[in-house]
Amino acid sequence: MSELTLKEILNNLRTKIEKEGREFCSSESVTNFTQAVQNFSDNFDAIMDGNRTLKLGIVGEVKAGKSSFLNALIFDGEDILPKAPTPMTAALTKISYSDTPKAKIVFYDESDWAGIEKNSQLLLDELNREYEKYSRENEEHNNWNKRRTPLSRLNEKPVHKMTRDEFFRLNSDKIDSGLKACYEVIQMMQERAKVDKNKYIGKEIIIEGNADNEKEYLANLNKYVGSDGDLTPLVKYTEIQLAKEMLRGIEIIDTPGLNDPILSRSNTTKKFLMACDAVFLLSYSGQFLGRDDMNFMLTSLPNEGINDVYIIASKFDAAVLQYNIRKQPNFEEAYIGTRNNLYKSAKENIKECAATTLNDKLVEKLKSSKPIMLSALAFTASKKLRDNMPLNPDEQLMIKNLKHFPDFKKSMLENMSGIMDIRTKVFEEVRKNKETIINERINTFEKKQCAVFSKMLEDINIQSRQRREDLRNLKLKDLEQRMQNTEFSLDSVRIIVKNLFENAANDTTWKIEEVIGNIKKEQKNHDRITVDEYTETKHHSSTSGWWLWEKTEHWNEYINHSKVLFEDALKALREYTDRCKYDIVYANFKKIVNIDSLKEKIKLCILKAFEDNDRNLDEDRIIIPLETVLNKITFPDIKIDFEKYKNNLISALSGKTRNGVVMDENISVLKTAFIKELNNIADDMEENVRDAGSELKDKMNEYASHFIDDIVKIFNENIETLKKQLKDKEEYENKYNEFIEFISNAKEMIRKA
Repeated sequence: MSELTLKEILNNLRTKIEKEGREFCSSESVTNFTQAVQNFSDNFDAIMDGNRTLKLGIVGEVKAGKSSFLNALIFDGEDILPKAPTPMTAALTKISYSDTPKAKIVFYDESDWAGIEKNSQLLLDELNREYEKYSRENEEHNNWNKRRTPLSRLNEKPVHKMTRDEFFRLNSDKIDSGLKACYEVIQMMQERAKVDKNKYIGKEIIIEGNADNEKEYLANLNKYVGSDGDLTPLVKYTEIQLAKEMLRGIEIIDTPGLNDPILSRSNTTKKFLMACDAVFLLSYSGQFLGRDDMNFMLTSLPNEGINDVYIIASKFDAAVLQYNIRKQPNFEEAYIGTRNNLYKSAKENIKECAATTLNDKLVEKLKSSKPIMLSALAFTASKKLRDNMPLNPDEQLMIKNLKHFPDFKKSMLENMSGIMDIRTKVFEEVRKNKETIINERINTFEKKQCAVFSKMLEDINIQSRQRREDLRNLKLKDLEQRMQNTEFSLDSVRIIVKNLFENAANDTTWKIEEVIGNIKKEQKNHDRITVDEYTETKHHSSTSGWWLWEKTEHWNEYINHSKVLFEDALKALREYTDRCKYDIVYANFKKIVNIDSLKEKIKLCILKAFEDNDRNLDEDRIIIPLETVLNKITFPDIKIDFEKYKNNLISALSGKTRNGVVMDENISVLKTAFIKELNNIADDMEENVRDAGSELKDKMNEYASHFIDDIVKIFNENIETLKKQLKDKEEYENKYNEFIEFISNAKEMIRKA
């Protein structure tokens, strides 16, 4: 047995634990272990092959700009990689080299699709309930209005009742992103009524192309992953191979996002991630290295044995444009200042989170390296200008905004893009160190996985020993007494836990008002549009008299003009939106309820209750069910879409701009429309914050009412299992002994592997 490989050892363990483990420990522990072993087994052979390709993972939150980055890095700015309709429907993509282009399309299987359909229906059910509630309130308001006197109704505007579709469009963002993702997939499939999904579910398709006609191959591929592709909604992931020299010896894994909302696809992403040797982490410059990025980088990656992480600050152009706008810096100041701010942010975040990871090697690498600034948009614009090609609207807008810096020149775009730095300083360095990176990965992979599986087995060991001890020492009446003691201990703190949640709920009210106050206050810093004044000189002349007496007079007429660049107004709207969204709302919302502090207070409170009421109960028996319930406490999401306000402003100025300039009497129209949209942003942001605050408050009140009951339920399930085992006490004690010995031997085998 000692000669078995780690893979063989773990697979043997998985078989036994999956078959018998739920009798001796929690189902959650069994599921986590078996899934981890499966993932390890699927990736082991590929990882341990020293002659393989180097696998690079491209990771980051949704909309971090991963596809744009790859198109700029590998395809010189061309939109080669097909884009999905929305971030919700973006499939995971593996990209590698092949002399002959080909692709493998993997569709959802039956269980995946059943889950997607179920979640889509849950969203519809939720929205239908909310629409019925809205309809009742609308009807009640109209009935009340009809009862008012005609005079009191003079200024009352009729209340428009939204259709169900209108209501869905306005409120779908308030629903859980996982449900929304599934709903979007189902909606896309319904739009493709001619497609028989049963022909593809659970299947794979191979597409072969011609190296001499790559565009035709990609056009064919677009059917499966493009925005208008008939089969796009059914695709789980794709493997694309291209005759691109830069890809030789390298495989790139482009993930949909760290927080992919579709569970089956998220599990696929995790599986592919384990195979990665190094990772490019893209983090949006406007919200750089948030908690999710840091947790992923310092927790998830070390657990997979990945020690090479390259941080990229994406969409750098947007951050430069927002640098210290009140001081009106020049471009060089804004560029250097923004870059230094991102350096500082990375350094502080890494230092703050370093204490939470045991991977000192990774931390030291991160401390000694600096993030790379990236603007894929600046790169494509620079290339198009150099090749005399037309710019797309986003590129045009970026350049117009950058021209506000007095020293900005179009020749600066390529340097600002950072692509050449990534190609020469990062990507080529990774390619050059391929052998070293792979060997290091091979040398550390098993060791890291041994540590992960040893910890999981120790958790199973502890739970099994606790249950065996209970089986040995307790009788049926003891278990019933324990159940009573448990309920008594938890009942003794019901009011305290309830108050902790309710106080947190009550605190949300005034804290939400503080956030909203800051949104309104910030509006004053963005409510002016720069108006340029200039004077037009018109020369006039007039001739009078006749012949020798003819006389010509000359004079100048001075006409004062005003003009505003329409893009300035759009820029101001975006600055206010981003300022509210990131610096005010995101930065402060999680402070409204300090979840970590709340969890710690609840934990201490419950542990104290058990200590006072049942000194014979081991603390570990409390921690497992307590942590299980505590981990369910989550935050609501906050969303706002700038495109709506942008389109409203464009619509209001339709026919009143010329070459992007608003002149004279039309400036008042622009100012009115601008203030209106500024107010709309503030109102919508306020509504979003209030809704999120209300949702958070409801969650806290909900936890207040059932939190203790959830813990009692877990305790009771464990005790009911022991009750059944007590009927065959001797037999089960032997089974526990065998299982515990098996786990102890397994830990020893893993340690020696």
